[in-house]
Amino acid sequence: LVCTVILRNAPGIRRHAQLAAEVGAEWEEVLGSIMLTVPSFGLLCAVEAIPVAQEGFGAAQDPEAD
Repeated sequence: LVCTVILRNAPGIRRHAQLAAEVGAEWEEVLGSIMLTVPSFGLLCAVEAIPVAQEGFGAAQDPEAD
C-alpha cells in the first residue's frame, strides 16, 4: 500500500486498501500506512490517497462472508 501511495497509483491504492479490509485490517491501520509516506514524500501524496483508499476499503467484501 505504501509503495502505491508514493507512486500515486490510484487503482493500486484502491485495491490494496480493499485487500487489507478483506483480511481483517481496520481503517486506522490502512490510514496509518498511508501516513507513513508523509515524512519522506510530503503531505500531498497522503492527502490524495486517503479518499481513494476509503473507496477501496468500503468496497471490500466481508471476511466472514466466505
